[in-house]
Amino acid sequence: MARQPVVSALLLAAVFTTGCRNDLAYEGAFDVPIGVAVLPTHQGPFDEPIGLVANAHGGQIATLALKQGRFVTDDVSASFLRGNWIPTGGARVLSSVAVWSPSTFDIQVFAGDRAYQQLVQVPWIVGSQTKTVGPVGAKQSVEVPLEEGPTSGSACFVPAGATFDPATDACPGGGSVDLNNIDVKHGYTSTETWTVTWSEVRDRWTIDGSRSGRQEFLAKNGIDYIGDKRRVAFKIVGSSQGLNDGDRLVFSTESGLIEHDVGGIPQFLAMSPDQSLLAMIVHDAVLDAPVLRWFDPASGTVTGEVSLPAEARPHRLAWSDDGATLFFADTGYPAAWEVALGATTPTEHAMPWPTYDVAPLSGDANLLYVVPEDTRSVWITDLDTDTFLDLSPSVEGVQGRDFGTAVSGIASIPLEYRFQQTHERRLEKRIEGRSVAVSLISGRVVFMEETTGCLVQDRLGPRTRTGSNGAGDLIVVGDPILGPSMTLNAQNDRHIQVNACAGIALGENWAVRYNALLNAWEVSSTKHGDHERLAYEDQRYVSDNGEVNFTIRAGTVPSQDGWSFEFGVDEGSLEATGDNDGDGIREVPLNAPGDPVYFHFVAGSEHLLSYDFDAGTAFTVSGKTDRPHVLIPSQSSDNVARVNPETGSAEVRWD
Repeated sequence: MARQPVVSALLLAAVFTTGCRNDLAYEGAFDVPIGVAVLPTHQGPFDEPIGLVANAHGGQIATLALKQGRFVTDDVSASFLRGNWIPTGGARVLSSVAVWSPSTFDIQVFAGDRAYQQLVQVPWIVGSQTKTVGPVGAKQSVEVPLEEGPTSGSACFVPAGATFDPATDACPGGGSVDLNNIDVKHGYTSTETWTVTWSEVRDRWTIDGSRSGRQEFLAKNGIDYIGDKRRVAFKIVGSSQGLNDGDRLVFSTESGLIEHDVGGIPQFLAMSPDQSLLAMIVHDAVLDAPVLRWFDPASGTVTGEVSLPAEARPHRLAWSDDGATLFFADTGYPAAWEVALGATTPTEHAMPWPTYDVAPLSGDANLLYVVPEDTRSVWITDLDTDTFLDLSPSVEGVQGRDFGTAVSGIASIPLEYRFQQTHERRLEKRIEGRSVAVSLISGRVVFMEETTGCLVQDRLGPRTRTGSNGAGDLIVVGDPILGPSMTLNAQNDRHIQVNACAGIALGENWAVRYNALLNAWEVSSTKHGDHERLAYEDQRYVSDNGEVNFTIRAGTVPSQDGWSFEFGVDEGSLEATGDNDGDGIREVPLNAPGDPVYFHFVAGSEHLLSYDFDAGTAFTVSGKTDRPHVLIPSQSSDNVARVNPETGSAEVRWD
């Protein structure tokens, strides 16, 4: 069966739902989006990549149509509406998410649950059906995904004080009340046991879900009851006379959810690209420490544990480009690790410090990008030689890339794409390359070039700021006529040369002040503070980290204590901040952005008209391109953004 006609733009996804009375007002899709996974186009029934986002609060998982920039929709007649969540239970505290698609019309979603220390497996797509679509007179039949709605059992009356397990015990029966019209809602109701308990003091019933917790509102006899988030609804019928405090009605709802005991709390999940194994970092309940385990999604069992030193604390997971090797960081032991798919003996890559995150990128070199445990920088190591690349050659020793703020996470972008920077001799042709996305806690996403570790530049690159004071790029405090001066660059009208490798010089203000006692100029910047090196007149000065260099020429009048030169530097890197039009207002707030996740999709026209002026003929060419993106969860602003690394814009927002 051809894949392309299976689903057209995701508008044909069919849903069998129950309990569709009294729809709730839209309340937003996210409540601390904590985990992100992507189902690529070659897996499952969709003809575009699908994102899955797990909420830390509320136990719900949202599904995103990544190419369209909308939520996955369930109703062909209302494609603008958000589709159903994948529910796991309102009291769960989800930590991560992964997706497994063993066949075209079978998609299972895995999530780690901190509240009940389980790996949760939830069916999403469970088969297919034939559906007739299209305008009148041009209808066609296509095969579309089928989501199966939840079901409910009947209620059992249990007297106060009696023990009752609905999974094993027979219903005691009796009682003067019962539940009618038990109603469950697709996308809200999950697998759990509900207990409706009589309270004499309140003359009401309290409602508790075994995986959704105590519900906010109480129930009263004869009045329709709707639980929190519409997870369950019913009516209590019968008389409350003769009831004892603690009498209860017990029933179960079923959505196909399965709970797996994997020995602790699954903190990070990563499904292997071939869909054969799920890698899990599990905080072991006995060891009280994280371990790395393999889980077979087909059999539902743990198949192995990776052998690590006792002090190791595995953290964050990343698959190699070919999917054969898993890399992971270690916050307790000075190393980054790699292990073959399903193997239990890893390869250690020794580091000077414990590590927080890793991202492999294999091309001309076999590279691993590494975030140290302090999260302030990113380093690049050559896996073949286990040596670091020097990202600041002008500074003594081997350097990483310092960001001046905490790194939330990194992700490889293995697909080549066009940078903003153009070739020096061919200004009309943009440079192409690969990069690693870096999410910063300050609220921006930047991209490190492959091999060099420089940040991908914006259109102008690293530079000093000009125009704000009408005096070029300098503010001069002193005698601007007879006093000392800074020489202009040979290339332009700037006094300061900024390192051309974007990311070495940060966006900050600089001050160069004369100290008469030292007979030299002291240099400071707002983010790095006082620099160790002093600047002397008539000598070329290079800052401590190679960010800037300049020459101060002695004037006719000797320099005086307190005279200064001040200037500002723009980092010159392409960055996504959510301010897409440069007006200082973030159209897409990226507050405390989380770990980025890479995906790509094909876009553009199949046939573009072109013209050969020499031959005087027209012809068509394919305008389709494979375009890389990263998905960024913003936990403190409860939204998710699609970031385009080619333009540096957060071009889509889900909230």
